[in-house]
Amino acid sequence: MLKPGSNGQKVDIVIPAPPSLTITVTWDQPAGVTRCSASKTMTLPVLEASPAAIRFPGKRAPRHDQHNVTFYVVPARTGESLSPIDVTLRRIARPELPSPHARALKWSVPMRPGERKRYAKKIPVLGPFLSQAEACRYWYLSCGAVFSEVDATTRQGAQIRNLSFRQPSRFAAPTGILMQTDAVGPSPRRFGFDIQVRQDHRLIARYRRAGVCRDAPGSLGGVVNDCEVSVVKNFPR
Repeated sequence: MLKPGSNGQKVDIVIPAPPSLTITVTWDQPAGVTRCSASKTMTLPVLEASPAAIRFPGKRAPRHDQHNVTFYVVPARTGESLSPIDVTLRRIARPELPSPHARALKWSVPMRPGERKRYAKKIPVLGPFLSQAEACRYWYLSCGAVFSEVDATTRQGAQIRNLSFRQPSRFAAPTGILMQTDAVGPSPRRFGFDIQVRQDHRLIARYRRAGVCRDAPGSLGGVVNDCEVSVVKNFPR
């Protein structure tokens, strides 16, 4: 595909499945009153791309803190796959896992800048003056009993920008994403959710949680989050 704004001088090649890619190049070269043309065909080997890696800092957190699932999806160091990162979230406002047949929120995050899309409708900027209702409508993956958002990051995990669920291909995430999911709302917070992440139709991460969180008085005053997490299932472990 032609790279936008390059006047046809730059081309992004979408690599096919293994084992090879055949390229034919034809050109014309005018020289005064004479004109010559030539063509060359070459075949290049195509290796299977490496799927993205998962970083889950909270893997060893205490069970009562496992209500929050925050993880990074990072491209492989070499031979990385640039296929979209497909995120699926099922959630429920009860302390049990949602059914596999429950309605799923699905988000395909492009990694190639050439796969970005331009949307005719503008959405409000996600900032301190945007209401929670508008942020949920235009930006966040999920609100309610289970909150979830997705951001584009650097390979090191620094946030680059927020991504919009309403306009999922507005931005690309060539260096990875950060997904944050947690139980929110008034006490008691009953929740259950199932997150699945795929690339090239291959499951690369799955996190399942269920439980109840309540507001409780802290030992030093104030209110703390007291959670009983009944289900903790991680892939990869």
